[in-house]
Amino acid sequence: MERRAQPASLILMSLVFWVCPVVLFVQGPNSPSLKEQLGPSLPGCLSNDEIIKLVLAKMPDSVVIAKIKSSTCEFDTTTDALIKLKGAGASDPVLQAFVEPPPNPGGPEPEKPGSAGCNDYGACITSGNAALASSQWDDAIATFQKASTFNASKPDAWAGMGNAYLEMGQYDNAVSMWDKALELGATLSSSVCHAKAACGDTGDFLMSTKEISFVNKKGEREFAAAPSAVTSEVGTPTVLFGNGRIAAYYLQLRFSGKNYRFYYGPKSPQCRSNFLCSEPGLTQQKVFADYVHGALVRMAAGNFGSRPNKP
Repeated sequence: MERRAQPASLILMSLVFWVCPVVLFVQGPNSPSLKEQLGPSLPGCLSNDEIIKLVLAKMPDSVVIAKIKSSTCEFDTTTDALIKLKGAGASDPVLQAFVEPPPNPGGPEPEKPGSAGCNDYGACITSGNAALASSQWDDAIATFQKASTFNASKPDAWAGMGNAYLEMGQYDNAVSMWDKALELGATLSSSVCHAKAACGDTGDFLMSTKEISFVNKKGEREFAAAPSAVTSEVGTPTVLFGNGRIAAYYLQLRFSGKNYRFYYGPKSPQCRSNFLCSEPGLTQQKVFADYVHGALVRMAAGNFGSRPNKP
């Protein structure tokens, strides 16, 4: 049987398809763009919906931000997309990381929030707070320390260092920094839940030498009193919901015949529902409760600040 010669063009086309398999993208008037078709298949390419899943799962900001920065493709940062992300519960640091442009390959490394070259007290405080929100404890310490060199008489830098030391597990340093901040007139702020409605009432516990208060997440002041008018106690670990395994330390205040119970809400990823924590969150709850109780006792005795502070 006679074999007919194949045209050279046909032979060449066959070789191309054999050596390099091709994926064809059909592009019509209403077809998705090439980027939209290819993007989800790229290694490490995350979509908006995947970031929303992490936020809804209450992953720590540090984890969500790390995933955002590691994505190999751009996100949808339109107004509607950002509103959807905010509605899912994304924090301000997460939203900021979401809209920031990806780093330039081969270019200079972007500065971390706490390592920014702040050149005045206010800029360093802002940068230090951003580092705290991103769980970058070392950077927060370094930036707050720099702020203190600009003005050691202002309390915010010392309060910020105390909060960072608490998260790092350096509890003696945390207590010393809080003492110094209060002596300089600070109002210390801590995230807590008020133990009514199964701790659904979250907000900020505020303490200064002049006033103790609780402001809920709606901005409403539910409790306020002079330190001298409040009695306090530290509750031993309370087993919650009867399962015998989940425990939490609480601070109980009594004012005008009413009891107010607060649980500190650590940033630890091991914590659930703002206050159900394993270690180190459980110890952080105890440190917070012990500190507030001790500070109130010293304020009532008129000898607050007698405890020597570390430099």
